[in-house]
Amino acid sequence: MNKWCPQCQQYLPRDEFYRNAAQADGLAPYCKPCWSTHNREQNAKRRAGKPDKRFLKMGTVRHDYFHCIERPIQAYLLGLLASDGCILSDRPRIQLQVLERDRILVEIIQEELAPGYPIKIYPYKDKDYNMAKICFTSPIMCRDLARYNVIPRKSLVLTWPDTLPSNLVNSYLLGVLDGHGCITIDQRKPTLYYIIGFISASPTFLERASQEIANALNIPPAHLGTVNKGGAFTIRYGGKPAILISNWLHRDLPGLARKRILL
Repeated sequence: MNKWCPQCQQYLPRDEFYRNAAQADGLAPYCKPCWSTHNREQNAKRRAGKPDKRFLKMGTVRHDYFHCIERPIQAYLLGLLASDGCILSDRPRIQLQVLERDRILVEIIQEELAPGYPIKIYPYKDKDYNMAKICFTSPIMCRDLARYNVIPRKSLVLTWPDTLPSNLVNSYLLGVLDGHGCITIDQRKPTLYYIIGFISASPTFLERASQEIANALNIPPAHLGTVNKGGAFTIRYGGKPAILISNWLHRDLPGLARKRILL
């Protein structure tokens, strides 16, 4: 049985109408194309004279933040996005999601880069913990990040940002550590023995990071290792070198408290 659409003035099959339980026949009064047009027109009337919320939010983004990196906090956020951030492939959106206990990282991104965008807290799949996430749009920032090799699907191809000023390498690597690194204690040792590790799916990136640390602190480069045979790689430092590196990384910024060696 067909149904009459008063908008386009024709009889159409019932599957050409959206379901609507509020109507006597269970279908929307207009066919799908006409109903979509009707809703757009009604929304346009309600929004007439009001600013577009999407553009208002985009107006709060500091689009040129990474155009010239001169401050430790800029280098830190660059390292954080390089290690744990995400640039979407289909549109110029930047995203960071972390465990809720590390929410401060998302809050720093919000404060520095996109004050108008909200932080969302949500459960992670079927796990018993929550994630904190921020996602915002900025074609300009995406282009600037690409100059420092932060691009879509970067995990396996991440390389060192050669144009990064040498005096900001420690802050950049602090961001890498806070995003995807660790501080642990070797329980097998008779005395307190810290281990600091950087993790990445790109061995080339870690090899360069190891050389940068060696050059800055005059210590031997770390050997590249693997992480649980999961396709990730690591460079690790233990004992006095770990303490030396931690102090150097935190020279200009505090970073995550749980990833800092405090003696």
